[in-house]
Amino acid sequence: MLILTNIQFDLPQVHIPVQIPPRRPESIKGPSALEDVPPEILAQIFVCYLELASKSIHEARQTLRSTCKEWKTIVDGTAEIWAFLDIRVREKASASLLGTVQAWLSRSNRFPLRISFSVDGYGPLVPALGGRLANHILRTLFRHVERWHTVSFSFGLDPFDTLPSFDEGRTPQILETVEIRSDSYTAPQYKWLGELLQRSPNLRTFIDSIPPTHASTYIPYISFPKISILKMNKILDASLALQLIAEMPILEVCHLSLVYDSGHATDSICSDPPPTWITSYMTELKVTVRGSGKTFFDPLLVPNLQSFELHLRSEQMKGPQPEYMAWDFLRQVAFTVTSFTIRNLFMSDGDLLGCLEILSPNLKTLRILQSMDELTTLDLYRIENFTGKVISALSSDDNTANYAPLCPKLEVLVLQRCVNADDGLLSTMVASRWQKYQTMTLSHCRKESKDSSVQMSGLFFFDVVFRYHSHEKDREALVAMRQQGLAGCTKFGRA
Repeated sequence: MLILTNIQFDLPQVHIPVQIPPRRPESIKGPSALEDVPPEILAQIFVCYLELASKSIHEARQTLRSTCKEWKTIVDGTAEIWAFLDIRVREKASASLLGTVQAWLSRSNRFPLRISFSVDGYGPLVPALGGRLANHILRTLFRHVERWHTVSFSFGLDPFDTLPSFDEGRTPQILETVEIRSDSYTAPQYKWLGELLQRSPNLRTFIDSIPPTHASTYIPYISFPKISILKMNKILDASLALQLIAEMPILEVCHLSLVYDSGHATDSICSDPPPTWITSYMTELKVTVRGSGKTFFDPLLVPNLQSFELHLRSEQMKGPQPEYMAWDFLRQVAFTVTSFTIRNLFMSDGDLLGCLEILSPNLKTLRILQSMDELTTLDLYRIENFTGKVISALSSDDNTANYAPLCPKLEVLVLQRCVNADDGLLSTMVASRWQKYQTMTLSHCRKESKDSSVQMSGLFFFDVVFRYHSHEKDREALVAMRQQGLAGCTKFGRA
């Protein structure tokens, strides 16, 4: 037997790197990166969270306080967090709520207040017990009116028309937003609201959801040189509406409701003749129209308008000329408007086609909606008139159409309680525009590296509600397109 000894093999040396994880500092006790954030920064994050919270401010703040002991300490020690007041007076609210509000005001120190005040419930005790409690709370808030920054009032059934007057030395200098809502059956005068508006030189947003049938003595006090958002539920005549717009040089968003207007100069019910021309640089306009609205639209110039909504409360009455009353106004804004909305389609398909032909070159969003108005059964059938004639005009299928389709840049289409066409016609139109979007998207991906200025177009969002029709072919075709990525939804039934 041969035994080998003292034999050495020269093998290559292989060095395997070993990664040793760094030691965690002793100060880090958990995996959360928030533990390294200074308390001052966390406090500002909490403030932003409360500003964006979808639930009530009180619940959001309690969520922060119950997360951990450190967060509770930060919340309790940050006065700005307690400047968010979410006050709700319910049927069974106790008198301790007043003390809670006073504690919040004390904790908030001198920070600007963001107040949400509402009275919930419709029981018989609310106007009595809840009403007295709400008045006491409101009187407490009025003592801090110089700190009001944003206020939202929802008064339920109690009109709260006997609120205290302002002290001479207290003026809401920093107040920027006022929103008021009331479900009261009575007709309060809201004198205190007029006084509040009159003393708010820096007001930028005013939203009025008071029932339009109520008297509104606050309107003569309106003079908003810095207003940018105005939403009023009160029914105004055309001259007053134009006067308000003229007094707001930086107005951006305007929602108004107009009295009935037949379109004939001899039948005008405006108290004063409207001015010759009114120029406004707003970008969003929503007008609730009864009749034609001609007295309001004719003198109005809006060169920057992008979003326009017509809320039709009655069928449009035609004047001596055969054209639809809003066509002249649409021609003026056709180069800037990209979003057009109609609530309650009280117009013929010919009038609708005329509107779309005017806005066709730049229109990207078309919405035809049903509002919450109390309409009769006959009215509901009359607004169900988005017919095959309009659908065919919107089709972009080059193989079947001998003309250029309307609204070639249309990207968003919403239809509620208005589709009345042969089954399958609507889905064919949507398919032609959806295929265009897919093609444009593919072309954009191919050309993106060469030309960054390529702009995609084509329908990518489609919402529809079929009310009184089955539309089985449309259902199947739309389901297939949804699976391919078409956004939106398809609903059936009267709800």
